[in-house]
Formats: sequence, structure tokens, C-alpha cells
Amino acid sequence: MQIPSPVKQSDKSVSSDFMLEEYKMLRERFHSLRSEGVNRLNFFITLTSVVVGGVLVWGSSNNVSPVLFKSVLLVALLLLASVGLDVFWFMVTRHRATDKVQRGMNRVRRYFVECDPSLTPYFCAKIRGYQIHPCTLTTET
Repeated sequence: MQIPSPVKQSDKSVSSDFMLEEYKMLRERFHSLRSEGVNRLNFFITLTSVVVGGVLVWGSSNNVSPVLFKSVLLVALLLLASVGLDVFWFMVTRHRATDKVQRGMNRVRRYFVECDPSLTPYFCAKIRGYQIHPCTLTTET
């Protein structure tokens, strides 16, 4: 069964070029969002290690009173908790944004499958309304 193309045959080349550029932009946005999230998480882990380690080294000296040590540790932990909360909210927002980008990429894939159903076996992602076979890696010898 042939699925009607959403565009005229003469417009397919222009539409395909546009959709390929859209896909490239979405893919780049997806990767930049992912790497930005990982960078923030790495920053938070490093900051936590440095602050807690610094407070513990400072507190291990003999001339620091236990009350002063506990108050400095409490302030440091509150600071880390506020930074951690900010990183958490950023990660939630980033996750929502990457989901939106992935939906856009899936729409581009669907466009190409609708234009040429013979491309269906080459897609690993689920495309609504089409039977997608799981991708398998094969090596030729």
C-alpha cells in the first residue's frame, strides 16, 4: 500500500533538504543539552568534594573549636544544598528540553518514512504507524 506523499514530487527535494537541516539542528541541540547537563553535574560533584574536604582539613587542625567547626560545616552544607538544588532544577529542565528535541527528531524521521516507506528497516526508533524492526549490527568478513 502506497502512502500518499505530504508534498508534491517537485517539492520533495527542497523539503528533504529542509528536513535534513532541521534534523542536524535538533541533533546538535540534543547533544549540547546533554553535555551541558553533564558539565553542571561534574561541577557540583567537584565543588562538593572541594568544600567538604576543605572544611574537614581545616577542622582537623588542633586550634579549631568544635562549635566553630560545626558552624562552618553547617554553612558549607547549606551552601552546597542550595547549589545542588539549582543543579537539580537545571537537570529537570534540561531533561524536558531534550525530550522535546527528541520528539522533533522523531517527527523528521516520520516525514522521511512517509515520503519513502522503504526506509523503514533503517530506523531503530519507533515511528507511530510503522512496523520498525530492531537494528542489528552485522559485520562483513
